[in-house]
Amino acid sequence: GIAAVARLIAWAAGRIERVDHEAMPVRLALAGIGLLTEASRGRGGKRNRRYLLATGRLLPIIDLVSCCLAFAPPPPDGPLIPNSLLLLSFCLSVPLRSTLQAQARADSIAYLVTADLVTRLDRILEWATQQVSAVAGAAAGRRASAMGGGGGGEEG
Repeated sequence: GIAAVARLIAWAAGRIERVDHEAMPVRLALAGIGLLTEASRGRGGKRNRRYLLATGRLLPIIDLVSCCLAFAPPPPDGPLIPNSLLLLSFCLSVPLRSTLQAQARADSIAYLVTADLVTRLDRILEWATQQVSAVAGAAAGRRASAMGGGGGGEEG
């Protein structure tokens, strides 16, 4: 179950990286992330999160997010990046029972840093802020134009 879904995500991440964000691997990855997220939330969720962490199954998910964030601006893949980050946060925050799991968490966090995910997320947030500012500015301009008839405001 979980191992097969993680392998599917790894395959999809490799396809997305090589074929410039083709739709089919994105949909498969999104479905896989959804399944793993549900398995991490429901009954036995902590056990599933520990399994994903201890077996290194998070690494393909980190690769997936990293390859999606390599595109600037980010590709229109809807909830893939947020859902993947949610799953990563679930798994990295699970209470641990052994030193093996603690080492796996440390390795996963090191991989996050090595994959330059934090820098890429920062770049995406900066891009998103610029886009929101541009949209808000355009909307304010349209409102001012509609209210003032395009005349440019008060005289005096």
